[in-house]
Amino acid sequence: MVFVSPRRYALQTLFSILGAATAVFLLLSLPIPGIKAPAPEEGPAGQIDKAPAAGEADSRRPPFSPLSEEADLLSFGAAYRFLQEVEGGNQMPGARSGLTTLAEQRNALGHLAGRLLARHLLPGEPAQAAFYFRRADKLHSTRETRLGLALALSAAGRVEEARESFRNFLPDPAAVEGLLRTALSPITVARYLNDRGAFREAMELLTIVGTLGPEGRLEKTRALAGQGKHQEAHDAADGIPPDSSLMYPAVHLALGKAHEALSQNRSALRSYQAAGKAGLEAQGRLLLQMGQRLKAAEILAGVSSSEARWLAGRIYEELKMPEKALAVYLELGSEPVRVADQAAFRALVLGRRLGDGDRAGRAEGMLPAGSPWHERLGQEVTPEVEEGKPVTEEGENQPRVEGDPGIAGSGSGPGQQPIDLLSAPGIKLWEAGVTGWELAELEIEIARSSLSPAQLLELAEWYSMRGLSYEGLREAAAVLGRLPTIDTYRLAYPTPYRDIVEKAAAEFSVDPWLIYAVAREESHFRAFAVSRSGAIGLMQIMPSTGKWLAGKVNASPDVLSFFNVESNIRMGSWYLAYLLKLFNGDVDHALAAYNGGNGSVARWLKDPLYREPIDFSRTITFLETREYVDKVRQSYLVYRKVIAPLDRGPG
Repeated sequence: MVFVSPRRYALQTLFSILGAATAVFLLLSLPIPGIKAPAPEEGPAGQIDKAPAAGEADSRRPPFSPLSEEADLLSFGAAYRFLQEVEGGNQMPGARSGLTTLAEQRNALGHLAGRLLARHLLPGEPAQAAFYFRRADKLHSTRETRLGLALALSAAGRVEEARESFRNFLPDPAAVEGLLRTALSPITVARYLNDRGAFREAMELLTIVGTLGPEGRLEKTRALAGQGKHQEAHDAADGIPPDSSLMYPAVHLALGKAHEALSQNRSALRSYQAAGKAGLEAQGRLLLQMGQRLKAAEILAGVSSSEARWLAGRIYEELKMPEKALAVYLELGSEPVRVADQAAFRALVLGRRLGDGDRAGRAEGMLPAGSPWHERLGQEVTPEVEEGKPVTEEGENQPRVEGDPGIAGSGSGPGQQPIDLLSAPGIKLWEAGVTGWELAELEIEIARSSLSPAQLLELAEWYSMRGLSYEGLREAAAVLGRLPTIDTYRLAYPTPYRDIVEKAAAEFSVDPWLIYAVAREESHFRAFAVSRSGAIGLMQIMPSTGKWLAGKVNASPDVLSFFNVESNIRMGSWYLAYLLKLFNGDVDHALAAYNGGNGSVARWLKDPLYREPIDFSRTITFLETREYVDKVRQSYLVYRKVIAPLDRGPG
């Protein structure tokens, strides 16, 4: 039997008998926490831009009020019931007045009421609809608020703003229709779709047009080339001179791709050159295929793409030009790009081999402190852990507000009230079992931008205590860089399913912390996770591999059984042990094989650039695999050095 507190039972009973009329009565008669009726001059027709900016202070009403009376909870719940009735199509007396009042709130009620009111106003009062769509969107952006705002702007005669809003929403069919309704030609809309990479949608629109002139044929060329239909793309542009004023870089680039796919390399190079800066990377990669490696490296080293410059560094190394490679890697390591750490590490390796201590030192200084990169150099590494209370973004200790049962003060400025998120009515109603999770989640999403790192950490703890481990991990991981406290690490690197992990680790002789590191990066411990490639469960087992693994661990080969936590962990753990043995205990090699396949690793280990283990990351040709190895190694380091000593994990 589940014990239900008298307070919770009373709330559930009251809300179970609240009808629409009662909800309206409570809405109009009881004070809703934080609500103040709008002044007569607020939100007049036509004043679309008067909604407050995101995070704008409003002394008249807090985002939500702490609950001090049961009546507060009842009135908030009644207001939510009222919104549900209105959304369900119940034509209730006083609905517009009630929605207008609720839309003034800067919480979940305000967002929901604003959406409903804007939807109601859109047919006859588009300017006011735009006002409320924008207000609701600033609280929490959704498809309805963004698209509704565009529709309202269009209906209100704000055509240019409407077009910009619709463009940002492509390739949504409603956005395509909205743009066409603003009197744009289908060819122009097709160009916008091509710009967004929506080639299939662009082709569908062009097909409807019928006979195409030169501009339409060029957009057809882009759409077809983007879908890999290169011969058709080539044919679509036939007869249009390359120097035509209608040609622009994206068309030249599409034509170049078509020529290249048809083995017309000289024509492809001319098209890439005509594309200007937009065609440099494609030009460099084609020259590499044609055997002109030095020229390719010189071009690729000057483009904006970090992955292309990473390739240029490799080419320079292959050409025995380490000085040029080192310069490329140092430049990449100093920039906020995806390959920065990999490039800095490679610069460090090359600098040492060249005997250039200054540049090797510069490269080492670019590497994040307490990272696996230092472990690869044989150094003892421990991630940074701060002691003491969490700090705000400004670096000041954040005191707890007296009597605050949840998150501490917001730290948003002297004299301001704390944001007591965990006492927000929407959350309390969910905890009481009165409303669904959607309302509580909306409260959290709206409040998140106003929360300090310390508050986000308490939110992570709140999630974790309620079994929402993925959400807790997500919040803690987001603030770890600003609050590297032991509590943050504990929440960002949890240890669920301990008994199963320990048992599998002992059975297959693999470090339990490595199992945790892989599961964290593979699925964030979501047992029912399914990737775009079809990998399943905590350890992201591919169905084809899983059937083989099932036989190794005496598990069911049925794909649905891969969602079972114990089966999934045992299969993933056995596979890790197998890969570690296959690659002589080298963790980097085993992890790369777990992600990219055994054959790929075998090929990378035969790469001419591979001389010793510290060269391995340079030989991995898959960006995803390079990043995967680095992420799992970082998690593995944290689990071993930070989590293990907490006396609550395996080992």
